[in-house]
Amino acid sequence: MAKGPLRIRDAAGYAMQKLTVWISAAESDVASSPDIQAGTGAPSHTPVDGSLWLRTDGGASTALYVRENSAWVLK
Repeated sequence: MAKGPLRIRDAAGYAMQKLTVWISAAESDVASSPDIQAGTGAPSHTPVDGSLWLRTDGGASTALYVRENSAWVLK
């Protein structure tokens, strides 16, 4: 196994912008599963609780948001 960062890409080789992780035999459960996304600024989308937003332009204590009780919480 190569050392260094793991880069997740789609079939065309483009970096993924959204990663959804679910534990289920049914792919239909994806919509109700938490996701991990990254981008600039504070998150404005409304995913399910447990989702993560990694702010690429954030500084100390302003880079990780967690969706809790239907609201984004800065960690």
